[in-house]
Amino acid sequence: MENGGPQLIRYTVELPVPAPPELRVALELGSEEGGYWASVPELQLTSEGEHLGEAVTNLVSAIREWLTYLQEEAPALGRTSRDRSGTSLFSTRQSLAGSAG
Repeated sequence: MENGGPQLIRYTVELPVPAPPELRVALELGSEEGGYWASVPELQLTSEGEHLGEAVTNLVSAIREWLTYLQEEAPALGRTSRDRSGTSLFSTRQSLAGSAG
């Protein structure tokens, strides 16, 4: 901004179908001196970044790695854990798109 004040940056995560309520998690965001953090307490995952978008992108990568690990270590979970639409919960089709707005 021209006046040097804080800028609002908006990020959108597109999901093919909404997750069932029992599988939804909270996203916590914060800033510290020199950077930002993003966390999903239910998964015990936290990431950091120089800016908010980087912290969120890093968190999405960590979640994908966690889901891949679960799929490899517990394949039955991947086959049986499907949402109401029949889409695998391990799908990585979700995309993180940053857009200023």
